[in-house]
Amino acid sequence: MKDFSLIELLKDFGRKRVNEDPYPEAAEHPVLHDLDILVLADTHHAIPAELLYQKTQTDPDLVLILGDVNFADLQTFFNGNFVPRETPIYAIFGNHDPKDLFSFFPRIHVLEEGRVEEISVKGKTITMTGLYGSIRYKNTDHYILHSHKESVDLLDPLPKVDLLITHSNPEFEKPEDNQYEDICQDAHCGLYGIGKYIDDKQPELVLHGHLHKQFIHKRKDTYVRCCYMVERFRI
Repeated sequence: MKDFSLIELLKDFGRKRVNEDPYPEAAEHPVLHDLDILVLADTHHAIPAELLYQKTQTDPDLVLILGDVNFADLQTFFNGNFVPRETPIYAIFGNHDPKDLFSFFPRIHVLEEGRVEEISVKGKTITMTGLYGSIRYKNTDHYILHSHKESVDLLDPLPKVDLLITHSNPEFEKPEDNQYEDICQDAHCGLYGIGKYIDDKQPELVLHGHLHKQFIHKRKDTYVRCCYMVERFRI
């Protein structure tokens, strides 16, 4: 039996668990095509520098932080100089992130909920928006949690964007009336506002975390990718 070292296991951890060419048609991504993205999601104080090193042998075009990355993880990322200073870095909060987390890292641009931003990457103008946190599964003011209704209220008024980043996974079935505004006991049930936005507006790409898995699926014309730990992919 082969004796795997810890380093080898870490190197293998971030490898793709989807098809080698998950975005096969350039025509399906007229704006995002050929964009090289580095994603951090749900590292939870466990981000290995070796994995970051493996994923940044070349420079990405864009870094996206999908939440539940704590202060120590961000220190590891920035102290290691894994990406050039000019690389754009955008973030949203997860359901375990304190509200002042990103204020300690001035290179991070935090997307504002309920607002569309235009960013310039590789000479392309990309429209992007984000949604923080997850379903409200407990009463707390320390973390950012939403009811299904709140997620709909934040996303429904927005126009179609090229890229939607969220911490929570989408829920595509409208909840019963008694669950629409109340606490949900299942912290990973997903947010209906995200699913409704995907079905109604069909953004090119949705990236989310929260489930501690890596997979991709297509919903109508939208690719929905669940990210975990450190991922690197080209659209």
